[in-house]
Amino acid sequence: MSHHDLNWNFEEMELLRTKYGKIPTKVLSKMLHRSKYAIRLKAHRMNITTGKTPDNFKAHVAAQKKAMEEKTKKMLEERDNELKTETS
Repeated sequence: MSHHDLNWNFEEMELLRTKYGKIPTKVLSKMLHRSKYAIRLKAHRMNITTGKTPDNFKAHVAAQKKAMEEKTKKMLEERDNELKTETS
């Protein structure tokens, strides 16, 4: 049986409740001597969130979309410039 299958005590759950999303999961994992998977699973089962609300997520997706559009535009411009150079 892996360690993440064992019961969590009150102190561990309280630490998870107060620190999850505030410090990296990797750090919590070391503090609690449990895998990162166990940390995320227990947080999910306790309905603990990382503070990433739907609004934050929408803004993140919008920023990613904008960055991708800009990258695509730049690539197309570079390709067009290469084609113009080849035909000149």
